Amino acid sequence: MSEFNYSCITESSINITYLYGGEYFNFNLYMKEGVWILHPFDGILLGNMEMSKLVMSDLFQNKSFQVMLAKERIPFSILRTSIDLEGHVESNHRNSSRDQSNAPDSILDFIEEHTLEEIIQLEQLELRKKISLYSSIMQHMFMNDLGPSDVEFQRIQQITRIYEKALTSMENLNGPHLDFGNQARF
Repeated sequence: MSEFNYSCITESSINITYLYGGEYFNFNLYMKEGVWILHPFDGILLGNMEMSKLVMSDLFQNKSFQVMLAKERIPFSILRTSIDLEGHVESNHRNSSRDQSNAPDSILDFIEEHTLEEIIQLEQLELRKKISLYSSIMQHMFMNDLGPSDVEFQRIQQITRIYEKALTSMENLNGPHLDFGNQARF
């Protein structure tokens, strides 16, 4: 079995199997109210939001997934997830209801509440989102007959490569396990 497989169940439902970290995860991509929604089926993803965010963010960057979307005529602009991929930082704060306008306190809270490994993972997630965004822009441009010969397409492609290089560098930072028992290290 390859790292990405899918089967169309109906015109508005697609089952997806995706290999991540040596394990296969199952998703359903379905149409609801004019929007395509990606929903994880596995208990490990439903019970662990951070893991779910990592796997889904990686899936969005997968070229086979992107090709499948193009073949099935599903634009990124109407693709959503059944879980919140945006609220990852706020949900990790113990004092998320505190006024965030006091920047020094919120920075200190952030440092106290996260290990270096968690901070690196958050940065990786942000980079993956940016790569996904710019890949979507390139796909949209390509679908509108703008390709590698177009100057704007080339610039978007360069931005994507910069973020991909930054992600690779960030992944190299997460070598040995850096979790020191959730103790503040700074």
